[in-house]
Amino acid sequence: MPPFIDPVRNWLLDVLFPPRCAGCPTFCRKLFCRKCAPTVLKLRPPYCRVCAEPFDPVAYHDPLCLSCRSAKTNFDFARAAWLYEGAPRGAIHRLKYGGKSALAARLAPVLSRTVREEDALKTIRFDCVAPVPLHARRERKRGFNQSELLARAVADELGVALGRALERTRATPPQVGLNLKERQVNVRGAFALSPGFELPPNANILLVDDVFTTGATLRECATVLKRAGAGSVCAVTLARQSAPNFQAQFEPDDLGWLN
Repeated sequence: MPPFIDPVRNWLLDVLFPPRCAGCPTFCRKLFCRKCAPTVLKLRPPYCRVCAEPFDPVAYHDPLCLSCRSAKTNFDFARAAWLYEGAPRGAIHRLKYGGKSALAARLAPVLSRTVREEDALKTIRFDCVAPVPLHARRERKRGFNQSELLARAVADELGVALGRALERTRATPPQVGLNLKERQVNVRGAFALSPGFELPPNANILLVDDVFTTGATLRECATVLKRAGAGSVCAVTLARQSAPNFQAQFEPDDLGWLN
């Protein structure tokens, strides 16, 4: 194909389907526009070695947060790319509730980078990338499972098999507004190993979801997978929520590699 074809094709596509910022409706070729980019924040240490919950940089004394110390069954590690505020929050809302399913492919490289660069994840050889499932009724209503779209793209980028390892066995009320204990009760028993899915012995599973809030959903998924014989279960999400007093521990992300 002549070298001038691709630029011409891309120009025509931009004219017919102008690209927009992932976080807002602004026309923009980059993932985030100039207004949104400064609101994309990543976590810096110190944080819990398991779930990356921020610690008070002066007062912390334990490598585990309270939630991870008290959890009976845990994922091995969980990491999130960004703080769930600003442009990341807008992007996730547009993906989940705005029907912008194409955003999954644009956001997936951020998850892949997190897996490749985080010390806790980069040395693990994953056997399967598994999305956190939606209940069938909710997935039909939405038209897709955003976590599966993300997981599929991440699996392709990492060269790892995609597996719908889990199913949601009952519809649960939305988690919004619930505290940690209420969320744990809400999702208890809500997941099971998918019928017919063969989990390799001692497999290393990478769970993919959009947002880490309290970790209750991911811990319940890890419980099911470990009872089924998984050797390790790690999780990666686009963003995580954090208490306002810890948000100072997040810093602007350098997005130059994305553009």
